[in-house]
Formats: sequence, C-alpha cells, structure tokens
Amino acid sequence: MTFTKSVVFIVLTVALGSHSLHPIWDERFQDEWTGTCASGLLQTPIAIPSISERNLTQFMTLEFTNMKVPINQVTVTNLGRHTLFEWERDGSAQYPQRYFKLKTSQDVAPFRKGKKYVLQNVHVHHNLNAHTGTLHAIDGWKYAMEMHLLFLLPEFDHDYLRAFESGPGNAFELSILWRLSNKHNAAWSLLNDLTLSQKLSENQTITSSGETSFRLSDFIPKNSHFVLYPGSMCFNNCLETNTWIVFDQPMDFDTADLGMRHWTYISDGVEIPLHRNIRHIQSRNGRPVYHGIAQQVMFKDPSCRV
Repeated sequence: MTFTKSVVFIVLTVALGSHSLHPIWDERFQDEWTGTCASGLLQTPIAIPSISERNLTQFMTLEFTNMKVPINQVTVTNLGRHTLFEWERDGSAQYPQRYFKLKTSQDVAPFRKGKKYVLQNVHVHHNLNAHTGTLHAIDGWKYAMEMHLLFLLPEFDHDYLRAFESGPGNAFELSILWRLSNKHNAAWSLLNDLTLSQKLSENQTITSSGETSFRLSDFIPKNSHFVLYPGSMCFNNCLETNTWIVFDQPMDFDTADLGMRHWTYISDGVEIPLHRNIRHIQSRNGRPVYHGIAQQVMFKDPSCRV
C-alpha cells in the first residue's frame, strides 16, 4: 500500500470505524475470487442498503415447514470455498423434507409465486477474523460467518446445477449473517464441533455418529427485517439466476474457533490462506433490493408427513 493510500485508509478507519466496509482502500477485500465467475450485471454478493434506500412492498412473509423437526445425523464436506452440511431427506416420516414459501403483495423477483421450495443443504463461509467473514455487508458491516440455506423447486431436487442453468425462478438462497458474541447457539456449536473433530481435505466428508440432534429453526432469525434481490450463484460461472433473501439482524454465537477457519483447499489440492475465501462485494448496477413494510417469519407445526 502506498503512503497516500495508507493515510487515506487511516483517515477512513478513524472516521467510519475499524470494521466498516472500505472495498477500495481496505486490503482485506483485495483478494477477491478470480477465474471462477463470468462478468455480469446481477452478481452476488452486494452491500445491502439501509431501509430508506430499499424498494418497499406492502408485505413479505417467509413460511417454513418442518424446520423444527430434529435432524439426528449430519454429514460435513469440505468443498474448499465453503463447508457443506447435508442430511437424509427422502420425504418419509423419519426423514421429512423441509420447505420454504415466500408470500408477497406483488411480484418482486422471478420466483414461482405460491410454490414451495425444497431445502437442499446448509453451507457456511467464514474468514480469519470476526469482522470479515461474511460475503454480504449490511450498512457497510461484515461479521464472522455467513450461512446459506439453498432451496430449489421440487422438480430440481438434488440437481443444483440444472436448476441454476434452467433459468431464473428455480432457486432461492437464504443468507444469515453470524456475529461473534458471548451468546451460545447450541445447534451451531454441535455442527462446528463435528467439523473441527477432523481436518478435512478438499471433498472429504465426516458423518456424525447418530448422536447429533439439532433443529434448522435454530438458524433462522425470528425478529429481523430481511431483503430480497435478484443475484447470482457464488461459484462456478456465477449464473445470474438466483434469488437471494438476506436477514438484517445477525445471529449470535460464541464459537471463536470456527471449523476450517485456519485452512481450506482449492481445486488443485493446494492449501491456501482462508482470507481468499470471501468473494468481493459486487456492484448493484441499479437492481432493486426489496423490503416488505410488513414482514413475518412463520414456522408451520412439524408433522410426520408433508
């Protein structure tokens, strides 16, 4: 960094706070992903604007089904750019599917209105410290970890790439930011302890012994505004066919030693610094970011069958 940049960076840091977002001057954001994404106008992630700068709709309601049904066994995979969590889900009484539906007062994105989307997996991104670990930024702030819940239309179940390649409206990705604090989240700690129990190289997996028990509802903010915007995948060619929902209020957790915080692997198997694991903030390019004036997160009672 040149002397001039250093001076400007120090001034910005003092004026705006050491953990605010300075994508031009801050060296934390210079290691963006390269060679993995095509250029485009609807790329993800973005800096989520304040409420006053959002496109307001009358209401937006998120309705979840079976998210409170316990998961008793989970498999962790190191996919290099993120850590993947999956579980048995064949739609039976013992292994039910989890569903998501968005209800809105108007068409705000190219999703299928009134359709249920099936949860595919949970995956997380994080970084070397508690203030640079999220892809998205909220009012210029980043946090320790970002968790994504990927939902697809039922006809694309278990077929992620075909869903994205078939055009907009087939995929939703819910983004939850996590803040390091002194508040314990037992569900996340369980998954994190499993991840830390073995150093996984790329594409290696570890499965819990069957003593695992957590609910996905423990990962969803209950009292938070959220936004919706059209965007892209964050890997491969970053196809611009994804719809994102990002919660304003981060979840709290106290696990400072995050699983895979200190290492990761890229496709050639070479170990690289984890600070290159967070994709650079992308331009909004004038696209809308929707916010419901009346917002609600609903959990339907668990049932044996959906």
